[in-house]
Amino acid sequence: MGSIHPHDLGTVLDEDGIAVRAGHHCCQPLMRRFGISGTTRASFYIYNTEQEVDKLAHSLERAKTLFDACAPGTFKVQESPKPASEPSKKTQKK
Repeated sequence: MGSIHPHDLGTVLDEDGIAVRAGHHCCQPLMRRFGISGTTRASFYIYNTEQEVDKLAHSLERAKTLFDACAPGTFKVQESPKPASEPSKKTQKK
């Protein structure tokens, strides 16, 4: 899921009623080797329905959309104009 932190992803999925595990899963050396802070793990079993799998996929897409909207560089911050009484750095004499 790109740069989404595992715990943030877990929180979004939890909001949708999907239980996952997030963190190191007792594999800190492996996570260090891969250079990642952790993973978010969803586990399936024979009791899971196709609808539950679809719900997980939909929630993952929702999380991606949510965090893409908050990604650095997404928003442009416009600087406030300087007051007229304050000279700009270019016009100040040394």
